[in-house]
Amino acid sequence: MAQAQITPDATLGPEASLITPGVALPSGVTELIEGGAVRGSNLFHSFLEFNVDLGQRVYFANPAGIESILSRVTGGNSSNIFGTLGVDGAADLFLINPNGLVFGENATLDIQGSFYGSTAEAIPLGDGVYSATAPERSSLLHIDQRDDQHLPDGGFWRYPEPGTTGRPGKPDPGRKYPGFARPGSGGG
Repeated sequence: MAQAQITPDATLGPEASLITPGVALPSGVTELIEGGAVRGSNLFHSFLEFNVDLGQRVYFANPAGIESILSRVTGGNSSNIFGTLGVDGAADLFLINPNGLVFGENATLDIQGSFYGSTAEAIPLGDGVYSATAPERSSLLHIDQRDDQHLPDGGFWRYPEPGTTGRPGKPDPGRKYPGFARPGSGGG
């Protein structure tokens, strides 16, 4: 099994993401993303590169008590999702890459919670932000853990339930989604 092109960055220090290939999950053999920085019910990951090749299966681990997995791409390239991207659990998955998110024709989401994808530069959280363009200034360690945290709808694609947009668990590659780019389209 070839490894997906996923490279954690160094911005989370000792809480950096760890990628383990060849992990057997009930959904099949996958590359499992573990580690990350836990703050309350949020789990943060930060990557220099994040790509899932055709035929690849990449899943985020969902530790007990985690409700949201927030992932950013800090490198200068877009993220190409051509295989399966999933969560091994029911947490919501957030993925931001200001340089673009491209979902190929055979891309599949295997997510029990909600999926939020965006070309935004940052995710606002309480009184702070989780930034992809200025990760050194992200207020990750100072997140206010109030119960009323949420993402604003502007600029984010929400995939809340199977069947609400496109095919269940799979974005429709022929449809333009706010904040997403199709291959060769130049933007979302």
